Amino acid sequence: MGRKTKKKLAVDDEAELIHLQKIQSLTKERGNARRKITNTCKAIRQLIEVGGSRSNVVKLLVEATTAYNVSKQRNAELTDASIDPIQFDKQVDQHRYLHLISEVDREVDEYLISRKGDAASRASHRA
Repeated sequence: MGRKTKKKLAVDDEAELIHLQKIQSLTKERGNARRKITNTCKAIRQLIEVGGSRSNVVKLLVEATTAYNVSKQRNAELTDASIDPIQFDKQVDQHRYLHLISEVDREVDEYLISRKGDAASRASHRA
């Protein structure tokens, strides 16, 4: 093998390594965002169950929606970067998180409607 061929292989290997690191980073970020969605939706449901603060429920819904948008963006970037069967299956999972956010959004709406006539909490008076 000549010098040019070895250099070309080294450059190709380096480019592949950078590409794989990008995919790994995007996958990790998407996983973190999806965990945040799941945990935040769980916290919202717990607050609703105990009749918790309406403003906290709304704030958590905003956090969950923001995490969903991050997950969706990372998913799109992964689609552009890699099309292997495992990544494809995980991209399809994105619909599961959209469904979860939609369900919780509906639950929050119902909760806020059910508490519409309630007086504001003490914490709201301080603001």
